[in-house]
Formats: sequence, C-alpha cells, structure tokens
Amino acid sequence: MGNTNKRSDDAAIQAGPDAVVSSIRKVNGVNSVSESNGMLHIECSHDITSDIAAAVISTGAQMMSLNMKQYGLDDIYYRYFEGGVNHE
Repeated sequence: MGNTNKRSDDAAIQAGPDAVVSSIRKVNGVNSVSESNGMLHIECSHDITSDIAAAVISTGAQMMSLNMKQYGLDDIYYRYFEGGVNHE
C-alpha cells in the first residue's frame, strides 16, 4: 500500500499572485493551489517545501511564511466520510 498521508503547505506572500500561482503549479508533486484571505493553500503528494519556496522566490515575490500540515488517515476519513469540510 502506498503513502496514504496527504500534505499541504500554506504560504503568505507579497507579489502578484498570478505569476506565483503559475510557478507553484509547475512544481512536480503539487496537486492544487488555491487562494484565500491573502494566503495560498497548496496541496501536494509529498514534502516539497523547498521546491515551493524556490518557485515563489524565482518570481521575485517576497515570502512571508511557509507552513506545512500533514494529514493522517483520521483527518482524511473525517473530512470525506463525516463531512468535516473545515476540519483542520
């Protein structure tokens, strides 16, 4: 059985978001990128924190923070089977 964990990174940046999002989406392992309240939420298949940071910096953006959250099986089960969409 493969790796069942899911990871996500949240990045606070100061730059034009379109160029940054485009650069992040090109990183191997990124599953999705979304923006909310000035933060980018990046879902990825494995730990690519340094690659995400390099992608952001390559656009000339200033990265304010980068935080990683790892979701275990309990988190995934709760979200998809118990309806916990906002579960963190």
